[in-house]
Amino acid sequence: MSGCIRTLVVDDEEIICEIVRDILVSEGRGVETAAAQSCQEALRLAREGTFDVVFLDVCMEDGSGVDLLESIRQHQPDARVYMITGYRVDKEIQQALTAGASGVITKPFRVKDILAALYGTASPQA
Repeated sequence: MSGCIRTLVVDDEEIICEIVRDILVSEGRGVETAAAQSCQEALRLAREGTFDVVFLDVCMEDGSGVDLLESIRQHQPDARVYMITGYRVDKEIQQALTAGASGVITKPFRVKDILAALYGTASPQA
C-alpha cells in the first residue's frame, strides 16, 4: 500500500482509542487516524470518509460491533477491518469473521499486533 494509510479506531473506551492512535501515529509513515467512541459517530465517519484499515471494538456501549461492521462494510467495502476485544465472545467473533472482518486482535494487545494489522500482515486470529 503506497501513500497515506487512512485508519479509523472505534472503541467506547477513550484510552483505547488514544493508545491505538498513538501506536499508528508513531509509525510516522503517512498514517492518518480518526477515532470514534460510539457506533453512531463511527458510522458517520465511515459515510463521510475513506479508510484503509478500521480497528473496531466488538462490544460497544451503544451497540454491537458486529452490527456496526456490517454497516461500515456498506460504506467501506475495501477496508480491512480488525475486531478488537477484551472478552471471550466466540460467537460474536465468528459472526464478525463471517461478515468480512479481516481478523481479531485481543486486549491487551501488543504494538506488533496493531502494526501487523496496519500493514496487512496480521493473521486472522491475532
